[in-house]
Amino acid sequence: MKKILIARFSSAGDILITGPVIRAIKAGRGGIVHFLTSAKFAAAAAMCGADKVLISGKTGAGEAAGEKYDAVVDLQNSLKSRIILSSVRAGARSYCQKDAIGRRLMVLFKWLPRRSRPVSEKYMDAVKRAGISTARVKKKTKAARGSKSVVIHAGAKWPLKQWPHAAKLARLLAARGIKVAITGVKDEIEKNDELLYIKGKNIRNLIGRTDFKGLEQAIKKAGFFAGNDTAAAHMASLNGVPALVFLGPTVKEFGFITKENFMIMEKNISCRPCHLHGGKKCPIGT
Repeated sequence: MKKILIARFSSAGDILITGPVIRAIKAGRGGIVHFLTSAKFAAAAAMCGADKVLISGKTGAGEAAGEKYDAVVDLQNSLKSRIILSSVRAGARSYCQKDAIGRRLMVLFKWLPRRSRPVSEKYMDAVKRAGISTARVKKKTKAARGSKSVVIHAGAKWPLKQWPHAAKLARLLAARGIKVAITGVKDEIEKNDELLYIKGKNIRNLIGRTDFKGLEQAIKKAGFFAGNDTAAAHMASLNGVPALVFLGPTVKEFGFITKENFMIMEKNISCRPCHLHGGKKCPIGT
């Protein structure tokens, strides 16, 4: 049985995308999978199904340095990640072929390709190049129709990603007898935003009241998820919860939020995409 090290150091959403990849490895010929990440994102890595989560050091591989692997798969593929992983003994090494230049060109020229490959596929390619066997795993997703409970994840690290109508949606669903849990990081939501204070019948306000694991538990219990382009959306996908994602400054062609895994609400306007990650202010002031 092969011993494999998957390395991805940030961010939470990018790490959660590795979940299906690790499942595919397990469904193949099997293998012992370790996940090397930074301490900040260890909770996200723990949700992906690896046998062990290892924490990198400030300049080195930390806990992974004393291990020997049949293969190391570097999904970060940066100068820093290559330096960190250089101290890890491995029979084979593979790197994710990222398309950072392509995404930058999309932002600069507003040109969107007809066909863009999901990041999850690029992760899988890197695994296969390392000589690791995988098998297709059928994704199990709850039925969206007739859902009686919904998680609305408000807020985002980047302000431009925040959909402004979350409170209105929560009240509309609650009035129809659907139980709504509103989640989010308190610091990511404006102090005067009504979302911080919204309450009522069928509404449970969990903003600022869950850690990363608690957020996952809330999403797993729900029948449906609605939210911004954040790690929470990837958490819903990983747990088979049907998810509607609101896209603004980013686009599905980036390969992270894709039609294969999400229902997407977006408006096709000429100024999109306007930022690689989300941005703080609209570049044209709208």
